[in-house]
Parts: sequence; C-alpha cells; structure tokens
Amino acid sequence: MPGIKQYGPCITDTGLVRVCVLCGMLVSLGVPVAVNASWFRTPEQDAVQKYKTGDYQAAAEEFDDPYRRGVALYRAGRYTEAGEAFTRVERKEVKADALYNLGNSRFKRSEYEGAIAAYEESLALRANDEDTLHNLGLVMKLAEQSLNEVMEEEKEESEEETEEEDSQSEEQQESEEESGEQEQESEEESGEQEQESEEHSGEQEQESEEQSGEQESEGESGKQDQESEGESGEQDQESEGESGEQDQESEGESGEQDQES
Repeated sequence: MPGIKQYGPCITDTGLVRVCVLCGMLVSLGVPVAVNASWFRTPEQDAVQKYKTGDYQAAAEEFDDPYRRGVALYRAGRYTEAGEAFTRVERKEVKADALYNLGNSRFKRSEYEGAIAAYEESLALRANDEDTLHNLGLVMKLAEQSLNEVMEEEKEESEEETEEEDSQSEEQQESEEESGEQEQESEEESGEQEQESEEHSGEQEQESEEQSGEQESEGESGKQDQESEGESGEQDQESEGESGEQDQESEGESGEQDQES
C-alpha cells in the first residue's frame, strides 16, 4: 500500500536566520553572547523539527493544524486518533489527501467499509489519483474476502449448532427410551409382585377354606356318629323290648300249659 501523503506548506527556518543576524549585530558590537536558536521558533516550527527527527509523538502533541497532527499520529501508529484528526481537516488544498489518509487509517484498523467510503470521497475530489484507485481496489478485494470468511464462519457455527442440537435430541431420546424401559421394568416387577401376592393370598384362602372344610367335615362326622349311636341305642332298646315281650309271652304260654296240664 502506498505511504501516507504529507502535503503541507513548507516551514522555513526564519527564526534561525533572525538569530544569525542578531548574533552578527551583537558580535559587531563586541558583546559576547550565547543564544539558543529554539528561543525564536514558533510551537509549529518546533513540532516540524520534532517530526523531522522522528519524534512523532511529541510532534503530534504540538501541531495545531489537524492535517499535520493527523500525519504525525499516523506515523506514531495511533491510527484511531489520526483518523479523527483527518476528519476535521477543512483546508481545500489538502482535503483530498486528508480523505486518502483517512482511508489508510481505517485500513490499518481493518475497517474496510469505512476505508472504501473515504477513498471514494477522495476520488470525488481527485478522480485520477493512482494511489487512491490502487488502495480502493485492494480494500474492496479484502472486504469481499473478509465477508466470505465471515459467511463461512457463520455457516460453520450454524452447522455446529445443528450438530449440537441433533446430539442433544439424540441424548434426550436415549434418555426417554431408558426412562421408558425403566418404567416398563418397574411395571413388570410390580406386576410380578402383585401376582405373587395374589397367588400367596389365594393359597392362604385355599388353605383357610380347606381348614374350614375339614372342620365342617369333622363336625358333620361327629353329628353322624352321634346320630348313628342314637339310632343304635334305639334299636338296642327296641330289640330288648321285643325280646322282653317275647320272654313274657313265652312265660305266659308256659304258665298256661302248666295250668292245663
């Protein structure tokens, strides 16, 4: 990328000239004197001198002109502040360069859309500037590439989110299936326990009924024995009565035969 444009009025060392003249006058008068040339320089001239020696930070602090201050800040690597300075430039003779440098400042911060806008404004004032045209084409390609990268990243993030959602859905489905199996097993165990309980209860009822039946059978048998014994006693009594009557009849008949005899 072409370097920053440093257009601006030339700073003359008039202060140094005046010092030399003054020194000559003093020497001609025979007056010894030690004079510091910086005494006669303006703050703007001091800033230019610091800029020339590479002290861009100090020069930027002392420049009053926003264009020169912007150039010094750009050289110092303070691109955000440099861009702010270039946006305040109003001088028509440097306005196109200020917009060009504004585009460079934004480019350094990867603000491609803002850089494109600044280059286009500069071209509106100076349509055939080769550096501006070159930088504009370069930044437009970078902006397109950056946009494609962003879209690719968003696509990958979307795919990852989809995979994560599918994974969560599968985990949830597996969890539901496991829960269903556990519920089914629990129901089966509960059914088996109920069945065992019912069978056990049935066995107890059956045993109770059998015991009750045995008791009833024993009671009926006792009644039958009692009835049988009663009937047998009655039969014995009847037999004894009949036998007694027969004996009486036999004795009566025998007595009658003895009387007749």
